[in-house]
Amino acid sequence: MSIFSRGLIVLCFFVSAKNSFALSAMSIPCPQKFIGNVVEVKELPMNHGNEFQEVKFKIINSNEPRLTSTSLNQSFDTLTIVKDGPVRFELNHTYEVSKNDVYLCHASEMKKQI
Repeated sequence: MSIFSRGLIVLCFFVSAKNSFALSAMSIPCPQKFIGNVVEVKELPMNHGNEFQEVKFKIINSNEPRLTSTSLNQSFDTLTIVKDGPVRFELNHTYEVSKNDVYLCHASEMKKQI
């Protein structure tokens, strides 16, 4: 194997290792968590070629101490998400959501228990 071939293999390894590190290093903390029922999904005008939706949740449970049991009945949260993103929110469905300010980190639909 020539020196050029070895150098090319080493270069490819470093490039692929750098990309995988960049993907793993991009995680951000998501301190805000809540369980909410979707009460409104509104289409937003196209922005820079992307379609967005505004999703409004009625908060059922939250990890934020400022929300008391009486204020939970009147608490809502709104997120703006990419319309064709990995999560599709449906009206009257309940989701467990974690976010960082206005950025969605994770959302999963909570299944109804029989």
